[in-house]
Amino acid sequence: MKTNKYLVLGVLSIFLMACAKKPVDSSNQISEEQSTSEQVSVIDTSSPETISQDPIDTSKYTRYFKPNNAYRGTHNFSIDTPLYNRDLKLFIDNQEIEHEPVSSHNLDCYIEYSFEPDYPAHSDTVEHAFNEMTWNEASMGAIPSDDSSKIHIDFDDILDGSNYFSLTTGRVYTYNVKYDMNAVHGGANGACDDYGIRNVHLVMSSGVVIRPTKMIFYKPVDRASKNYRKVEVNYEEDKTYWIGDGWSGDLSYDGNPTEKWNCPFRIDFYFDYEMPNDFFAYSVDTSKYQDGNHQITIKDGNATVYDYEVVFDNNGPEIDVNIDNYDYITNGYEVNISLSDVTSSIAKQTISLDGKEIESTKLLLDDMNMGNHNFTIEACDKAGNYSYVTKNFNITNNIGTISINNKEVKLNSSGNFNVDIYQANKLDYTSLNPLNQQQQSSQTIPYDEFEITVDDPDKEVYFSYEGKAKEGERLKFEIYNPDMFGYEQVLVASPIHKIDYSFDPSRYLLDNNKVKIKVSPLYFGNQSKRLLWSSDTQYLPKVEYTDINYMYGALMNYIVSEYQAGRMNYMVHTGDIVDNHPGYGSGAVSEWVNASNAFKILDDHDVPYGVCAGNHDVGTTVNYIYYNQYFGIDRFQDNDYYGGSLNDNGCHFDLFTIDNHDYVIIYIGYGIEARPETIKWVNEVLATYRHRNAILATHAYLKDGGALDESSNASVIYEQMIVPNENVKFVFCGHNDGNAMNRKEVSEGRYVYEILNCYQFVEKEHYSVSHITSGLTCNGEAYIKELLFDNDTIICHTFSPITNGKNPYGSNDEFTIQVDLYEPDRTLITNSFEVCQKEQVLSSHGIDSSQVIDYIDFENDKDYLMYIHNDYTYGFEII
Repeated sequence: MKTNKYLVLGVLSIFLMACAKKPVDSSNQISEEQSTSEQVSVIDTSSPETISQDPIDTSKYTRYFKPNNAYRGTHNFSIDTPLYNRDLKLFIDNQEIEHEPVSSHNLDCYIEYSFEPDYPAHSDTVEHAFNEMTWNEASMGAIPSDDSSKIHIDFDDILDGSNYFSLTTGRVYTYNVKYDMNAVHGGANGACDDYGIRNVHLVMSSGVVIRPTKMIFYKPVDRASKNYRKVEVNYEEDKTYWIGDGWSGDLSYDGNPTEKWNCPFRIDFYFDYEMPNDFFAYSVDTSKYQDGNHQITIKDGNATVYDYEVVFDNNGPEIDVNIDNYDYITNGYEVNISLSDVTSSIAKQTISLDGKEIESTKLLLDDMNMGNHNFTIEACDKAGNYSYVTKNFNITNNIGTISINNKEVKLNSSGNFNVDIYQANKLDYTSLNPLNQQQQSSQTIPYDEFEITVDDPDKEVYFSYEGKAKEGERLKFEIYNPDMFGYEQVLVASPIHKIDYSFDPSRYLLDNNKVKIKVSPLYFGNQSKRLLWSSDTQYLPKVEYTDINYMYGALMNYIVSEYQAGRMNYMVHTGDIVDNHPGYGSGAVSEWVNASNAFKILDDHDVPYGVCAGNHDVGTTVNYIYYNQYFGIDRFQDNDYYGGSLNDNGCHFDLFTIDNHDYVIIYIGYGIEARPETIKWVNEVLATYRHRNAILATHAYLKDGGALDESSNASVIYEQMIVPNENVKFVFCGHNDGNAMNRKEVSEGRYVYEILNCYQFVEKEHYSVSHITSGLTCNGEAYIKELLFDNDTIICHTFSPITNGKNPYGSNDEFTIQVDLYEPDRTLITNSFEVCQKEQVLSSHGIDSSQVIDYIDFENDKDYLMYIHNDYTYGFEII
């Protein structure tokens, strides 16, 4: 080793560290992106008076940052040399950087890799195995399950010479037990499952990429002994290397003629590393500088060995779209999206509509389904800054506001329309409350009621309404139907724009040709105080378990009967709807069909419910193709309780009221919890409905016993969604078998209740077939939790409506909690209400909404109805 040479140097003028290798063969050890890290010739920009008196060979310096590249945040600008005792200094825009060079403990060295997508090694998805990693035999723990592809290596642990990174397969459902190389390799003591890994390489903080020089395979001699053989293998880039115990029930052993049954239980990847004599890495916080071009100079003494221009950029791209969040727009509307980055330009952009990627930044919305939709727009600049915009919107058939100024008419929609002008007859009405007066209540729902005198029962009635409710709340319109002896709901709409509606008055006529119209904020719910919650029902739809398939439908039929009897308000499901993710192909499809048919029982009986995806639904590749197909936005968007979604129901929220408390429940799908667009969207929904109590429903969050599941994105949910939003009262989750209830203090006096509900491995009743998965019995027996809401008290019971069993995990399955709930905050303001009936047609015109109608002459002493329509939309103005 060369470390003794540093000791000879004594005290240097600056702190020198050995961190990165000067590559022996740069074509093998420097990535394509870094391959321009060349040796540079001297570029002496100093004045004659400051030139070093002792010339040095500046061609012997290698730098690991590139001219014209864009950098963000804190970046290490590094250079190495085979020379000794150098006096290197870093200048930015001719100003010397005064701070010390980077400590070796802060240098970012790491192992990088990629997994075979359909068979990854994540410890929470390959049967919860402890797939161990080691560096030079020192354990680094299990392969992480958070989709990371990097494992940090401390520089001090990298040896001058040979190093090796090792991977083993794990045991069956043993979180903490490592693979025992001296135990029998087959049977229950054997490996847990197979996974494939490729492109393993070591990345130094300098940017140097070091690839393996060789590999050592550890392969069982046979399937029933503890003997194994070491086999040296040449490393091949982009080749997948399998680790595990074999496939299709046949255990792996050395020499098996089938490649996938000839895989090792451990692989060592060897890396050769030679330390340079002198290495300098200067940490620069680029955010302290203005975005734009900057000059980077490195001098040794007074001689310039590097002088180039780079870009500092710490601001993400700008994204603009001509839709307001939660806006109501019509088919025929043209969406324009603008993406720009003035500093380093955009390197990548992705635009998705309802989770499906589109290419154009201009899109004409035509033939869209009525209801909720979502745009997700992502852009990354060359410095690596990301920007995200999510826009939720509703397609409506109501044009909304039509602005009229004397003879000029403008529309707030786009497309081609027909304009019909009628002479109209304005109708008289009385209202319950004066215009522009706020109605507010915490115990009841505020409303306005209009009693209209209809002149001609055979002519359609048109009314226009403008008003306001709490942010995000919608309005429902009802007309009293004498045949029903009560009000009939006819319309739900957002008060963002003027609301137009027309109806046949003959079916609603009361005495003296009266019609009553009622408008109120929509608060969905029945009189029941009971919520039902199911999770991890993945084994019920399995085609192999035909004897328990009936349980899925039986569970849903029970829920229907409870809802119809008024004993249930709303149903929650927190993921693992099926067992086999999309990687299983046709086997997965059959399960999705079975599960979808079970939930259709709820759909057919209008039972309100929500779902999120679990890890078995999407796999570790986070493939939502079947989830979107069977449980996408189309399944839910017509329901009054449905609030909106992100990426075709990958995340969505519902609005319901139970025991006179208003809730927003946000479903956060598995594998997308930590994505920036998810965090942004969840926080926007929570801010919009800050007057409602919030429940976060997600799949993986707690372990059995109540600790946060560090193998999931639980910490992101807690830190970035729960902590900033005081209205979050509950987190519901499944995934880890067992139960838990935490009363966690988020801040002084503020608590959130975290509840785990997962009974997938319960099999206590007597069945002719016992179902075994990885040594554990499983069917779940359709266990559910019921939560009874009584003011601020919530009582939980756990039971199976199929077997009549209860509390399979003991007394912890039942609990009572006291929650500091928000009291209802409900308001309504009616700003205007107009109603009329058509008389005779005066004129008809075809127009484009971009045009101004300037040829209409309205007489001041007459009433008119302007009716504007096309194949998708309509709207009118009473003049």
